[in-house]
Amino acid sequence: MADERVRLSGSSRYPIARWLLVLVCVLLVLAAGYKAVRIVPHARAVYFRARVMRQLAGKPEDLLHPQRLPFVREQLALTRDDLRAIRREIAFLYPLLERLDWIPRIGPDIAAAPALLDLGIAACDAGWWSLLGLEPVWDAVSRETAPRGKGALELATPVLVVARPRFEAASTALQKARPTLQRLNRLELSPRLARYQALLNAYWPVVEGGLLLAQDLPELLGEGRTVNYLLIAQNDQELRPTGGFISGAGLLQISAGKIVSMTFQDSYAVDALCDASAFSPAPSPLREYMWAPVLVFRDANWSPDLPTSAATLRSLYRRCQGVDVDGVVTLDIEAVRALLGALGPLQPEGYPEPVSNATLTRYINEYWTNPLRLADSTDEQKGDWWLHRKDFMSDLLKAALTRLTSDPASLELAPLGVALLRALQGRHIQATLSSPGLDRSLLAAGWNGELKPVAGDYLMVVDANVGFRKVNPLIEQWARYQVDATVPDAPRARLVLRYANHSAGKPECVAGSHYEDSYAEMVSGCYWDYVRVYVPYGSRLLGLKGADSTAVVESESGKTVLGFLWVIAPGQVREIELEYQLPPLNKLVLDNEIVPYRLLVQKQAGSASYPFVVEVAGQGWSFSSSRSTPAACTGQEVQVNLDSDAVLVWGERQAATAQSRTAALTALLLGLGLMGAGWLVSRRAV
Repeated sequence: MADERVRLSGSSRYPIARWLLVLVCVLLVLAAGYKAVRIVPHARAVYFRARVMRQLAGKPEDLLHPQRLPFVREQLALTRDDLRAIRREIAFLYPLLERLDWIPRIGPDIAAAPALLDLGIAACDAGWWSLLGLEPVWDAVSRETAPRGKGALELATPVLVVARPRFEAASTALQKARPTLQRLNRLELSPRLARYQALLNAYWPVVEGGLLLAQDLPELLGEGRTVNYLLIAQNDQELRPTGGFISGAGLLQISAGKIVSMTFQDSYAVDALCDASAFSPAPSPLREYMWAPVLVFRDANWSPDLPTSAATLRSLYRRCQGVDVDGVVTLDIEAVRALLGALGPLQPEGYPEPVSNATLTRYINEYWTNPLRLADSTDEQKGDWWLHRKDFMSDLLKAALTRLTSDPASLELAPLGVALLRALQGRHIQATLSSPGLDRSLLAAGWNGELKPVAGDYLMVVDANVGFRKVNPLIEQWARYQVDATVPDAPRARLVLRYANHSAGKPECVAGSHYEDSYAEMVSGCYWDYVRVYVPYGSRLLGLKGADSTAVVESESGKTVLGFLWVIAPGQVREIELEYQLPPLNKLVLDNEIVPYRLLVQKQAGSASYPFVVEVAGQGWSFSSSRSTPAACTGQEVQVNLDSDAVLVWGERQAATAQSRTAALTALLLGLGLMGAGWLVSRRAV
């Protein structure tokens, strides 16, 4: 009887527990269904809207067309509202989702969902405010009823003053989202998402810097006072540290957005009014390989750190021309090519035909050999060829500025903006300002040409063409960088550079400054290249193979510099190898996470993109992510196309594996416990 009473009491008690369990499950299913019903319409709207925006983004010039800006801004507002609605429905799941990164393959992507959702909301918010600021500026510049005689900059300046609070609001939205981006960077995402993560990291500071620049533009355009800018035309076909040999200089004076004056001159003419006391001694490579006793204006960009070279250029220009400037802007032939693509054919004054991308190279060759101003001159007057051989580029830049300022309604603003952005990202256009407060936007976006501070490992290869030849377009280069950090206190680095000279010419390389009869002949011959490799300060050179000179070890901007000369004959392929010991690699705190190794590879201004391969060996390290340009990882090798600065991060594989095992074991035990409890309840209920 006692056993029967126990059985009866148990059977009467446990059905209640069973029904409670069933009720809880039903409620959970109903809650999930309720949430799904509320989320699905917003998710579908975001999906279809994203498809439309992706199609428009295929052509940025269409996406940013002045007539389409209100539509794009409306889509951003609707998307922001939908994402906020989704966040309200799943916010209670954030702590759970962020702890599922241990699940194989898809775990990090699931854990990244909250951060991606928050970043999407912030991006939509910043984009909405940015477009709200751009719309009146675009309208003022592009409308056909614009006052005659006023240029684009003059029309935009007063509107930019009014729109400044809107750009400030956009900056605030991005700044608030910074911690969320850092949270995302701590996750090792799948290759598909990692690509977008790299682009996000690359363009986030660009957008931040662009918004700061929009706020500072009125003052930069001379609102309240006249400003002077020194324009430096650099020939990247004769590569120098900041982008190319300085072929010309222009002085641009602006007041309230109006161009007051605009003059250009040959770089040799800048020094003409200076006495010898104005010049400092030339760096030793210029003295040794180009026989230059002093540092003249055309060679004053010897430092790859643009603020340093710009200070020298400003000083020489002030001493030789008597004008102090507020900023220095450099641009090379690739930048001119990009502007031509956006502005369309340009008609320099006095030239028989317009200049386009297709004819630019031919005209450079033609008018260097036979300058337009000497076309009808006598043989005696043609002795002035030296003074006019670079007139064409100055005349072309004048035509570009005239087009920008004289007929704003005819400008295609979106293609022009895209072309400028690509030139800035590729370091074909750089600018630095004398006022640190105004230089902040260029610094934030990475457009001021500085040698960036070192946090971890650092590498920059700087080529200087010291052979009087315009041969750089026919030089192909490749680099491999290997780091052995298995002994953290004494890491070693090995850098291999391979250059190929695809030009024609005699195989014998004889130093000299002889000018050929045509520009086409100047774009061939031997490549006399003085290379400087910038590495972390305190690095110690262990070996140099393949160079034509001994290594020179110096320091600049908080970095150790390894310099040497090598000469590559036409048709020749050469390799050079440097081995050096790095300072101890201390662990870094990056995005609130401790990482063992971070590498910044900085691209030289004016250089063409080239493949760069990195291989790092550490104690249990694995490649984590690229914080800049997309990277391809194959085994131990990571390859990037060095078309802009690259930031690569390695993490500790063993620590991540241990954490995953612990989380997986915890989840397994929890699951087994729930299964056991369910089995016990079912057994008792029988």
